[in-house]
Amino acid sequence: MTLIQDPNPIQEPLFTLAPPPTPPKPERKKLAGWHLAVLIVGVPILAFLSCVGANTVVNWWLVDAPPAHASATASHEPTPHKSKPAAPKYDLAGYRSATTGARQQAFVSALGNLRADNQQSDFATALSDAPNLVNAADRWLRQLRHTATDHQSRVVATGGRHGG
Repeated sequence: MTLIQDPNPIQEPLFTLAPPPTPPKPERKKLAGWHLAVLIVGVPILAFLSCVGANTVVNWWLVDAPPAHASATASHEPTPHKSKPAAPKYDLAGYRSATTGARQQAFVSALGNLRADNQQSDFATALSDAPNLVNAADRWLRQLRHTATDHQSRVVATGGRHGG
């Protein structure tokens, strides 16, 4: 029996590289007792006072809020507002007639025609119905705008011209 020798035998390296030496870690100094006391007691106090101070600055100097005073007797009367909210200004009868009138019906009819044309994929007729819908909506919205009292005063002030 003959043994065949491996043509590329694994050879041991002639030398190995050692890992580079690591520098020694610097010694960490321990905190003194008074350092720990300042950190444990002082940091929470400082954080609390910072929050109170920030709140004070915002409330007193930036918002300029009056100081709160506690009274010995409770007052059950509501405090009046600085400015009373304005009463709504509209013409309810005009609005009701506008929402049930002929222009509203014309808008609903034009919208129904356009929807029917789109559902039937009749785009040629839908193309002619779209301007009708826009005109009906414009006329109806003009009528609705006149139900607001502030718009009526603008119309009088501009000499009857519509300001939008």
